[in-house]
Amino acid sequence: MNIESLKPHKGHLPKDFNAAVRLLKRPYTAITENQFVELRDTLEIAKTDFFIDDNGNVVTIGAADGGYAVMPLINNNLKQG
Repeated sequence: MNIESLKPHKGHLPKDFNAAVRLLKRPYTAITENQFVELRDTLEIAKTDFFIDDNGNVVTIGAADGGYAVMPLINNNLKQG
């Protein structure tokens, strides 16, 4: 996955943590803390929780597996058409 190609996409995860986690699927793509901070700042500016990756998949970011990761959504119906 090319982290630099991620583009903000409108949408928000549920406020409930467990509900949000149920929307995610593996495999996750590990990223560094610096990459996480840069991507988080981009999401905050765009006022969204999602990106579109270079394959057109909707993804989000977060803490996972003892670090940080880009995480695909299990239901990709948020894809730009």
